[in-house]
Amino acid sequence: MTQQQLARIIGVAFQQVHKYEHGLSRVSADRLYQIATALDSQVGYFFSAEDGLVPPAFGEAYRALIPGSRLVVLPQAGHAPFDEQKDAFLSAFREFSDEI
Repeated sequence: MTQQQLARIIGVAFQQVHKYEHGLSRVSADRLYQIATALDSQVGYFFSAEDGLVPPAFGEAYRALIPGSRLVVLPQAGHAPFDEQKDAFLSAFREFSDEI
């Protein structure tokens, strides 16, 4: 699917899709759900059990907003689980990506 096709489906300009893809613009939960539905994909959230900045309760709230989404909480990791618990993060990410 092209950026133009996705943009038409979710009701934005293709330039906005480009910004989403390159991390130049934040994606709301509603928009993320629209994109996942258009791409026939699931949404996965990865949170850390020991994150003092963004606790797992935020992940629970996000998961509740997007039907079919999945939350993974990594134990013994702070705000950067991809760095602090690399092996656990990669394992959880691979498991999620293998299932979608």
